[in-house]
Amino acid sequence: ADYFSCIATIVYIRKENCLYQACPSKDCNKKVVDQQNGMFRCEKCDKEFPDFKYRLMLS
Repeated sequence: ADYFSCIATIVYIRKENCLYQACPSKDCNKKVVDQQNGMFRCEKCDKEFPDFKYRLMLS
């Protein structure tokens, strides 16, 4: 596998929709679905969690 380093400067961050509610599992970044019962479901992990992690969306 090839590896490289990159130095970058962020010049713009969108104010709307820049964060999303993601699965709290260590190796998963999938968006969770609010089950409306205090639980959040990750379709990738096929599990429900009482919380989530906010993740920054970069594109």
